[in-house]
Amino acid sequence: MATNPLSSSGPGPVLEGIVFNYSDNDLILLDQREWYGSVKPPQVIRKESSAKINYDGYSKVGVVYKAKNDINWVLAWSNMSGENNKVFIDITETVVDWSAVEMSLEKSTSHPPPVHKYGSTATAMIDQKNDVAVLTAAFE
Repeated sequence: MATNPLSSSGPGPVLEGIVFNYSDNDLILLDQREWYGSVKPPQVIRKESSAKINYDGYSKVGVVYKAKNDINWVLAWSNMSGENNKVFIDITETVVDWSAVEMSLEKSTSHPPPVHKYGSTATAMIDQKNDVAVLTAAFE
């Protein structure tokens, strides 16, 4: 039986995330969606660098970064109480449909396959280590 995160006692697991930008362009935060919890993602991830995303508690969040021209990188994750960790990635030229992202996230796993589109690649995984969810994501 899944635990309701709203009625859980004590702190939830910590999310430790690192996002890598292996591309030749800065990634600029365009949008974010917070289905549960709130995360303050980096506004800019400089080209050929990385940035941290950390959150103390359960979360179900999505972010969109402008990667280049009209290419956007979508990254969404869920580390909710009583559920398996999930991460979703996509590369798109269209405006993000958050309902579709949430449905795709629900069907995803903690290690989805890489996405190759528009000459770019996106990867991500989320591992559970005791009470810490470790998110690693990359755009190249």
